[in-house]
Amino acid sequence: MNFTDDTPLAPDSGGTIRVKGSRLIIDLLVFRYQEGYAIEEIHDCFPSVSVEQIRKVLSWYLANQSEVDEYIRKREEEAEILRREIESQPSYRAFVEEFQRRKAQLTRA
Repeated sequence: MNFTDDTPLAPDSGGTIRVKGSRLIIDLLVFRYQEGYAIEEIHDCFPSVSVEQIRKVLSWYLANQSEVDEYIRKREEEAEILRREIESQPSYRAFVEEFQRRKAQLTRA
């Protein structure tokens, strides 16, 4: 993806697109925007970035929407593969069972 000097976005070392000067990923801003949040409401959710940065990111998103949507779709696919991989490990299943057992003990007490 191409970013202009005015776009407050940059890929990190792993290729994740973040708002410059923060750890906030573009995915989260786009999700809030798609849910109908106003810019000021998005800022309330992520006060570490300025309203102006949010405006610029969303403006850039709208100009590059299909490319960004594809980027987010691929990230979601990668996350799903990783989730399945983790959940298939016996140690994960044992952890979940132990967690549920302890949670049940606490709720009975």
